[in-house]
Amino acid sequence: MFMCLGLVFAAAFAMAFAAMASEPTVYFPRRTWDMKSPADAGVDPSRLQAAIDLLCEPAQNRALGPTQEAADFTGCAIKDGYLIATWGRSDYKYDWKSSSKPMLATLLFFAVQEGKLSSVDDRLADHGWNLSEKDQSMTYAHLANMTSGYSLPDRPGAAYAYNDYGIRLYAVALDRIFGGQGLNPPAARLFGDLQLQDGDVFNNENLHVKTSARDFARIGWLWMNRGLWNGKQVLERRFFDQYLSPHVPPELAISAGKEIDDYLKIGTYGGNNNQHTYGPGLYGFNWWFNAPVPGLGRRNWPVAPPDTFASLGFGGNNMYMFPGRGLLVAARGNWGASNVQPADSRVSQIHRLLLEAVKA
Repeated sequence: MFMCLGLVFAAAFAMAFAAMASEPTVYFPRRTWDMKSPADAGVDPSRLQAAIDLLCEPAQNRALGPTQEAADFTGCAIKDGYLIATWGRSDYKYDWKSSSKPMLATLLFFAVQEGKLSSVDDRLADHGWNLSEKDQSMTYAHLANMTSGYSLPDRPGAAYAYNDYGIRLYAVALDRIFGGQGLNPPAARLFGDLQLQDGDVFNNENLHVKTSARDFARIGWLWMNRGLWNGKQVLERRFFDQYLSPHVPPELAISAGKEIDDYLKIGTYGGNNNQHTYGPGLYGFNWWFNAPVPGLGRRNWPVAPPDTFASLGFGGNNMYMFPGRGLLVAARGNWGASNVQPADSRVSQIHRLLLEAVKA
């Protein structure tokens, strides 16, 4: 039986890598993650364990979904490319809910790299989609940035709405670009260098990511290293230099629309078409960033460094990345509310413990 308390510390990797004077050496896993104990990786075990304990406390919060027990929670922590902790069942394949969305952006970048699209600004109408007159200017970038206006009265680019009808269209459009056989065949080919341990990463029924924490962490490690994997530029760095930042203008209006006009009969990726007001200034190509919150005078996650970014999914299916600290945590857990939270919030407490662990 797997327990959240009782952090699994791995044995130190036999071969020591010399640290650079200015930053740690970055390592990339092969077929399995190489392991280090937190202490050998320069991480305080007690603070790391305290963060994991918070993640594993039962949740009874509407924002987190139905009541969840500690047995539901699982995750792993990566430091400088080494697995330093696992808890729960890090090999079990879960649905990562909206944390799947950055994977769609990654496939979008691959589609451009392979010449299947000329750019992220290609119009869907030019690729066989019978869009309404209002939506003729809709691009893949609009879908990736939640500004498509699909199923809403807004024209593409005119307003922001966290829109799971637009995301479903985005996912189905990418499926069509890659041959219409589901997203697993292109993902298996494109992520081959990552040597994923646990097989397919997509659930082809809903086009969500359904994979293990340890494989999702590999994809996150590719993001943190801007497309580089073990000396090979798997995905061109230009995509990360251009798009790994907020792309929804902070001054953009929030859509006032609520009624759903899913005229393509696409369905939803899981939620409604105008779910909350967060996004302008914080969201870009399906990632969330630690940018200044418009009108609030502070950053999205006040405890975390400015370079922090994350994939966020309903039910606490989140992955937080701290590039300047070489730290990544992929966990299905009780993070609390994830956006625009004060310094004493649950997610801020977890961030503080993680960052103090690395600092210590």
